[in-house]
Amino acid sequence: MKQEELPVNRRKFAQALRELNTQVVTCGAPDESFAEHIEAIENISKKLADKPRRRRIVATEVAKELVTEGEMFQYRDMLNYSPIGGLANPLAPPLRIQRKGDTTSGLVNFPKSCEGAPGCVHGGYVAAAFDEFLGVTQALSGKAGMTGTLVTIYRSPCPISADLSMKGTVESINGRKIITKALMHAGSKLVAEAEAIFILVN
Repeated sequence: MKQEELPVNRRKFAQALRELNTQVVTCGAPDESFAEHIEAIENISKKLADKPRRRRIVATEVAKELVTEGEMFQYRDMLNYSPIGGLANPLAPPLRIQRKGDTTSGLVNFPKSCEGAPGCVHGGYVAAAFDEFLGVTQALSGKAGMTGTLVTIYRSPCPISADLSMKGTVESINGRKIITKALMHAGSKLVAEAEAIFILVN
């Protein structure tokens, strides 16, 4: 990906919104303290609503859809706009994925806005991270399908605001099924693992 194609300011804007979201969720100020900020946020939304709309573009071949940026490895538009991995999506943590030989590795740090049980990442975010991560991992097979099943096993509480590392592999290809597996660690502790089956559409 060429430097001039990078949405640098959009990514910075998304990061600012991530930080704002965390502040909204964790702030213990009285309810009336938020009133003075509502109009400013609404005005930003109105200004952006007047701009042209972005359209998702998908390549006809998996090889053309895959992109790298530095060490990051992703599907083209998802590198920026995915709700889990997108650097330009303020909903995303984001999840940074790398390709290393026959495995993928990932790093994600869920902010306090993703908290479920006190001090822990909501389990739905963990499953979503596996779906995203293994969705990219399947590309190691040279093909790409849609998620058919995703089984997530939670081994220990997943700490919030901590660096979580992931490792993924393609286990096998059986007809239209691409079977993948991944592990998620917090330091040396295994916090979750998953297996996903992706189904080739064509």
